[in-house]
Amino acid sequence: MYLQDGVSANIKLREILKVWGEKEKIEIYLPDLNYCTDNAAMITVAGIFKYRENKFSKDLRLNAKASMNIEEE
Repeated sequence: MYLQDGVSANIKLREILKVWGEKEKIEIYLPDLNYCTDNAAMITVAGIFKYRENKFSKDLRLNAKASMNIEEE
């Protein structure tokens, strides 16, 4: 069983893209829903590998700056 989740599985978005492609005469390629999985599963597996290799930060504090300009480092 596959999780059909994430942006590329959004039925409304898929329909909008298909209609737009037809209108603009652009061929739209969309992945089969079996390949539209939520990135959370991939992130979890990556985290498991890091944990098993003891390659993770023990400092769990975040330094988020929501208003940061995308051009800033």
